[in-house]
Amino acid sequence: PNRPLWQCMLWRQVQESKRNSTHEEMAISALLCNNVKGSFANPCLRTWEKALFAGVKAMVGRTEDALLYQQSTMTNNKFARTHLENTLDMAGMDEERLLETLASTPYPEMAMQDDDPFADATAAFMIGQVAVKALLQGMQPTLDSGNSVTLRFVTHLILYLDSTKADSTGSFATASIRWELDKIRDPVVVKYIQSLAARELWNLLVLYASMLPSQTMLQQLPPLLAPVTNPNDRAIIVKQLRELQPGHELDVLRAVVQIQDQSLQSIQDVEGDEMVDDS
Repeated sequence: PNRPLWQCMLWRQVQESKRNSTHEEMAISALLCNNVKGSFANPCLRTWEKALFAGVKAMVGRTEDALLYQQSTMTNNKFARTHLENTLDMAGMDEERLLETLASTPYPEMAMQDDDPFADATAAFMIGQVAVKALLQGMQPTLDSGNSVTLRFVTHLILYLDSTKADSTGSFATASIRWELDKIRDPVVVKYIQSLAARELWNLLVLYASMLPSQTMLQQLPPLLAPVTNPNDRAIIVKQLRELQPGHELDVLRAVVQIQDQSLQSIQDVEGDEMVDDS
C-alpha cells in the first residue's frame, strides 16, 4: 500500500535535484520511480544501453502501476493517481517508439552508434520479426568487417535463431526469417571456423564445423586442420571428431593426411628444382 507514496517521494527528489545528492543517487531514484526524463537527463545514464534500460524499466513499471491501481485497495489512493499522472508519457509506449525517442534526445551520446552490430541486434529483437529479417538481410557488411569479436557475436546470433526454426511456436520462426537464415547460416559458420583456424584455436574447430552439413564440413574442415602439428592438439581433434562426427572421422583424417602429403610433395619438388638450378 505504501508503494505509490514511496514512488511519489522519489519522483519529487528527482524533480528537485537536491544539491546535496549525487548524480548516482538521483539516477537510482529516477530508475526506481520510472522517471524517464530524469533518467535521460542524468549524466550517469547517458549512454544508449543505459537509457534503453531506463526506458524499458519505465515501460514495465508503468504497466505494473496501472494494473495495481485497478485493485480496489488502490483506486482511492491519491498517491497512486498522482504517480500514474507523473508517468503518463509512458502509457501506451512500445519498444519501437522508445527507440525513436532515444534517437531524438538532445544528448548525442545516447544515440545508437552507426555500424554497431550489438545495438542493431538488440533493437531488432525488441521491435520484432520484420526488424529481425532486415537485420539478417543487412548482415554481409558486418561479416566483411574482419572483426573477430563481431564475427563471433554474429555467428552465435545466427545459430541461436537457427535453433528456433524447429519451434513452431517461437516468435521468430516465420517462413521469411527461416528463408533468410538458410541463406546466411552456412557461410557465416564457414567464415567463423576460418577465423578460428587463423587464430589457431584448434580445440574449437571441430565443434563449430559439426554444425555444418556433412558435405560442407568435409570440404571446409580438412584444409584447416592440416597445419596442426602439436600432438596434444591432434589428440583433442581426434577425440572431438569421434564424438561430434561419428561416421565421418576417418573421412576427415584421410583428407587431412592427403593434404599434408600433397604439401610435402610440393615442398620436395621445389627443393629439387632449386638443387637442379644450383648445379
